[in-house]
Amino acid sequence: MDIRKLMDDIKKIAKHWGFGEIDSSIYAVIVTSERPLTAHEISNRIGYAYSSTINALNQMVRAGFLEKKRENGKNVYLPTMDFVDIIRKDSENICSLLQQIANRIHSLEGKYKQKFESLLQGIEKAIGYLERAKMKEGSNA
Repeated sequence: MDIRKLMDDIKKIAKHWGFGEIDSSIYAVIVTSERPLTAHEISNRIGYAYSSTINALNQMVRAGFLEKKRENGKNVYLPTMDFVDIIRKDSENICSLLQQIANRIHSLEGKYKQKFESLLQGIEKAIGYLERAKMKEGSNA
């Protein structure tokens, strides 16, 4: 299997979640690595300057996507969230935003409320879908 294609696919997913170009490159390299990597190794593999790489790594550690650990006198980086955790977090955020929009539409009066009725129906359908997916995931855990 071509590891480059795998890394490209992981980068696409990471970008979909809102990662920037360097962040998605870092995530793909770390997730596909056979062992934890140092910042220099990551920088060399993704082709970005060390300073840019270390800044991105620090941000990703603060955001909870990576863990920095000391091994053999060097800092190495490991992924801390798996794909299910990221998808769950993303789904919870989307569901919360949709619920907020639905609440705002419910608070409207008269013609404004009627104008957004079809939007409200679509939002409530989406919320129901996300809640069913969450319940299904809970029953599989």
